Amino acid sequence: RVYMMEILKLMGGLGEIAVFITPLTLVIGIINAIKKPEKESTPYKIMAIISAYLIIIPLIINSILN
Repeated sequence: RVYMMEILKLMGGLGEIAVFITPLTLVIGIINAIKKPEKESTPYKIMAIISAYLIIIPLIINSILN
């Protein structure tokens, strides 16, 4: 049980670092998903979704732990 809390704190800490990098990836993914045709935009949609999760999940974990 103690290890799980340490893992969650580590994930939250890594997420705080990722929060500075992923907004750029999120914006690029959204812009390219809008500009490209439907078949070519799928990788950009996936990139935008992953970036959004990398921003939101650590914020939720940190708010739960604090």
